[in-house]
Amino acid sequence: MKLASRPILTQSVTTAVLFATGDTMAQQLGEKKGLEKHDLARTGRMALYGGGKLFGSSPTIAGADNTVAQLSSVPLPRPAAVVSELQTTLAEQ
Repeated sequence: MKLASRPILTQSVTTAVLFATGDTMAQQLGEKKGLEKHDLARTGRMALYGGGKLFGSSPTIAGADNTVAQLSSVPLPRPAAVVSELQTTLAEQ
């Protein structure tokens, strides 16, 4: 499966398409430019910006999301245990 074998490329392309779609919607629905005055260079820049590690930021953000997801599955120590360990460490010094 290509998605599993190339996750960074998949994330980059997906985000680039979403950024370009968002910019197109902004120009056509929000700014009401019409097709004749549509700024293709701007849409292209937005696609490149959204393209992720290949071009910009998206897999970096996705990587941060994955890190947070991994950390959230790690059991955290109870505050009382942390305080007790800190007290023991300080008493030994």
